Amino acid sequence: MPRSSLKALVVLLLLLGVYLWFRRVWLVMKARHDAVEVAARQRQTAEDSAEPSPEAFAAVLARSENIYAQAVEKYEQTLHQPLYHLPASIMGFRSVKEDAPSESV
Repeated sequence: MPRSSLKALVVLLLLLGVYLWFRRVWLVMKARHDAVEVAARQRQTAEDSAEPSPEAFAAVLARSENIYAQAVEKYEQTLHQPLYHLPASIMGFRSVKEDAPSESV
């Protein structure tokens, strides 16, 4: 095999590897970000709903806050993993704590 075609094959395989890496990061981070968005909407709905009893309202709100906190924690952990951090940052995923509430990816 000529040297130039070997170099082309290596470059092609490298580009394919980078593409697959970024695609995997995109899929994982998008799923985590969507989970945070759903939890935020659920929390907002719980805050806006008027329950007949304060105890029921407090229980629903506490559960919604807990779900949101877990979703944010999982998103942040994934975002700061070494294999995810660089591609996620390049693709525009940011810390939820830094984002405005209405901002989305």
